[in-house]
Amino acid sequence: MEISSLKIFDIRICENSVWDFKICDKRFGFRYPGRLPGQIYANFYYYFSGKNDMILDLFAGSGTSIDVGKLMTRNVIGYDLNPSRKDIIQFDILKDPNRFPKNYFQAIFCDPPYYNMNYKLYSNKKTDLANLNLNDFLKSMELIDLKFNRSIKKNGYFAIIISNKRKNSKLFDLEFKINEIFSKHLTLVHKIIVPYYNTKYQKLWNKNHFITNKFLLIGHRTLFVFQKKY
Repeated sequence: MEISSLKIFDIRICENSVWDFKICDKRFGFRYPGRLPGQIYANFYYYFSGKNDMILDLFAGSGTSIDVGKLMTRNVIGYDLNPSRKDIIQFDILKDPNRFPKNYFQAIFCDPPYYNMNYKLYSNKKTDLANLNLNDFLKSMELIDLKFNRSIKKNGYFAIIISNKRKNSKLFDLEFKINEIFSKHLTLVHKIIVPYYNTKYQKLWNKNHFITNKFLLIGHRTLFVFQKKY
């Protein structure tokens, strides 16, 4: 059983909808802005794919998804606007066409910039999603849906992880918008909470600073898992 082999590699599979990992496993990827713990990919692959399945990561970053895929015998293709290593394919979400046929992937994973939280941190390119205004960012999400929906197999999955944003006491409910966009063509089957650790704000002040100032940090991201039913 796959679960037994994962235990040998000391990878914990979560039994509920809170995937709580404080530390990024050093075996997967490397230090990179917005890096997800490899354990998140491992759980996603375990629950929503099988061995030798084709999986596409639209924002591969440091290649964490690819490294986990090799361990779990998944065929992971990694795209990124600014490839950090040779096994990641350069791809511009806003400009480049989807070259994959219908019903090709068992799953697509999408960890985009969370609107402009990392403005110009990845690049200065105009097509870098982290550099877009809110309206254009949401349009880019609609474009992703239209471009890649057809390449998911029937009963396959599309996953996207996103976080809300607060500015000047105003909350941008990106999670609501993401659900609204992708629910047009896909069926939402899971919402998984992925807690934050060591955000830039937490590094600046200790928790008493936020309690004293009555400021609630946004402490999690949400991983939406949609299924293609047709």
